[in-house]
Amino acid sequence: HNTLFLSKAQITKQDLDPFKDHTYFNVIAPFAEVVEEEAFYDNNNIRYLYCPLLSVVEQSAFQQCQNLFVVVGNSITQIKKCGFEHCFNLAKINLQNVEVFGKDALSYCALQRIENKVCQQMEESVFEENPQLDIISFDNLEKLMIKNYKQLTNLKYVRLLNAQSLELPQNLNKQIQISEDSSSIIKQNRQIYSEPYQHVDTYFNTSNDCKLLIDQLIQSGRAEKQQLLRQLTSKTLKGVILVKETIIRESAFERSDSLNFFIGPNIEEVQDNGFLECFFLRSFYSKKLKIIGNSSFQHCNSLSMIDLSNVEELGQSSFLACYSLVNVRLPKVKEIPKYCFSNAKGLQQIIGENIETVEEPDCQSINIVSNKL
Repeated sequence: HNTLFLSKAQITKQDLDPFKDHTYFNVIAPFAEVVEEEAFYDNNNIRYLYCPLLSVVEQSAFQQCQNLFVVVGNSITQIKKCGFEHCFNLAKINLQNVEVFGKDALSYCALQRIENKVCQQMEESVFEENPQLDIISFDNLEKLMIKNYKQLTNLKYVRLLNAQSLELPQNLNKQIQISEDSSSIIKQNRQIYSEPYQHVDTYFNTSNDCKLLIDQLIQSGRAEKQQLLRQLTSKTLKGVILVKETIIRESAFERSDSLNFFIGPNIEEVQDNGFLECFFLRSFYSKKLKIIGNSSFQHCNSLSMIDLSNVEELGQSSFLACYSLVNVRLPKVKEIPKYCFSNAKGLQQIIGENIETVEEPDCQSINIVSNKL
């Protein structure tokens, strides 16, 4: 019931019109070779796309598909302007054979690596605002230009075999390493990574600055721990496990761009702004969570797994713009405050048998199941 099957070789916006009022998370398109302009534009249902023959992604074809996590297919050769722009959750897509990248083709995504064998020339701004991106590798690209350091704060490794030019902001120049097999021109006056690179997902980046923070973390008391952890998650820490903590303090992990998961089995309260704008936080685990403060998870765009079964109190804007929530169970909550679920575009249903008051205007379009409404 959650899968849409499309049999055409060319998918258009009109092909999807009959399914506007249907809820589906997976799209299977085994014969699709072209996805036309704006075909899936602003589609907040789709999470998984299977398209083994897909070659051409036309302009804005998947723009603002904010819950799209995975694109399966090894044949993509063209991604036109804004093809996947604002696909905030898009973390997995094969870009090896893409010859044409249009402007903002992959801007505002969750990509961790971009690897390509064939592209020779590329627009200046193709992958703006990918704060999780740590690897860029092009075999045949002639020139790479990145203007804004803030767009790629996690970038650590660049591999350009045939490039004649690499233009980077000064801060980025200092933080990256160039592969040993990159062209001699771009290696000049830059750090060289001498060993063949193999990407490994780690919880800690063991660079000197992170080692220092980890040492401090081990020696610190509880009052300091969350502040130090925030520094780590704003760098390259992917996950946090806190066994003894009961409270996440105000703004403790605010804007931790690298944070993907949090495990705190004894956490009872998340104070205001606790995880505000942790755009890539996908799961939060605590079965003891009772109190959620204002804007605690606001703009956690990727958050899809969180246990709210013991929550008694919700703050304003606590899940605002949490695009990936689908079904929410709130058995102990009596009131849904203002803006609590505003712009949670994927949310279909709230089940809360004790909900008496709903101050959230956006909930009018959401199915709410309660014995007291």
